[in-house]
Amino acid sequence: IACILVLIHFDQHSPLRKFWYKLFSPKSTFEWYIIAFLILWWLPATVVQTTVRGIAGDGKGQYNIYYSTWLSMWASFYCMDKKLIDHGFPGFQSFISSWPFRAPGWIAIFVSCFFSLFWYLDVFL
Repeated sequence: IACILVLIHFDQHSPLRKFWYKLFSPKSTFEWYIIAFLILWWLPATVVQTTVRGIAGDGKGQYNIYYSTWLSMWASFYCMDKKLIDHGFPGFQSFISSWPFRAPGWIAIFVSCFFSLFWYLDVFL
């Protein structure tokens, strides 16, 4: 999917270049569908593949699969954040920085505890 999208973005000579521009213009909804698909694809894929029993779980030695899965998931969320900013919504950075000074620390503690909880559940269940 990514290679096809890159080729479409660099298309300068085909008869479809106006269609591609309309499809991928800054306020288009087609990119939303692609980003939503990627998030819905990589979020469960990351959970399934990186669990203890998954293909890239602890002790399996599949580091390439492990890190590329996490990188793909974070990249899809990064694309969603940038698309939200393009459409005039607050991004993650401005959302967190608009809160009082202690809120980002509590959010970081919550997220780290949340991931630790699921890691323990994955190990012991």
